[in-house]
Amino acid sequence: MYFNIMNYSYVSLLANDKYLNGSLVLNYSLQKTNPKYPFLLLISDKDVSDKTIKTVESHGIKYKIVKKLDNLFRFRRKNFFYSYTHTKLQIFDQTQFDKIVYLDSDMLVCKNIDELFNKQHMSAVPEISKFTKITDYIGSSHFIMNTGLMVIKPRKPLYNKICKLHDKTKDFSPTDQEVINRFFPNWKNRKKLHLNRIYNIYPGLITKAKELYEYDVIETPNITERELKSDKTIKIVHYVYEKKPWMDFKFPLNKLWVDFFSEMNSL
Repeated sequence: MYFNIMNYSYVSLLANDKYLNGSLVLNYSLQKTNPKYPFLLLISDKDVSDKTIKTVESHGIKYKIVKKLDNLFRFRRKNFFYSYTHTKLQIFDQTQFDKIVYLDSDMLVCKNIDELFNKQHMSAVPEISKFTKITDYIGSSHFIMNTGLMVIKPRKPLYNKICKLHDKTKDFSPTDQEVINRFFPNWKNRKKLHLNRIYNIYPGLITKAKELYEYDVIETPNITERELKSDKTIKIVHYVYEKKPWMDFKFPLNKLWVDFFSEMNSL
């Protein structure tokens, strides 16, 4: 156990019962990397059952109940995929910490990422639909941050300003990512905030990443000595697709996540 001198923490969000397995595996994969800093799971005060909370407790996960922020987009359909995600904005209000590394619950941590706490506020990986050279996207209107992983210094004034923007989202924003990118419009021009793709890569892009940049990816939940030493080992896999790994155990791209899930449940 490490003494958290700097008051840092990893943070994630459980917005509804459907994401329980994602949160459990995220925490499990993170703990396997022996992080220096604790993990806090924010849980929405709506859409999360007492049974789910008890399961979180049984896994020894520290949690905090936060107010749900509704998606106000007026054209959203019933059971809209992004109906729950605006609660993510609550991470900017976690002022009990000096700095946090936020992780989406559909992520898998494959290697220690403590170094992210040395990065600047609002460091994140660029959102790229096709895996190509990052420099091709600099200055493009499509060059935005992927908000699945962010390094944040929570501040109350910052949170209040973001909430004011959120209150205007009925006309433009189906996603939390768009809200955050609208709030930080110059992010695309601040190169020091652009993290390497190894911190947030989609499973469908891993093969291309290996071809272009000779990235390594772990094959099983137990990292090898070579993968541990390599500075090209993919550290976080992000299962961004609407159908999550815990919804489709047989889909080939979900195999690594399923292996972590199986190992967790075997303990």
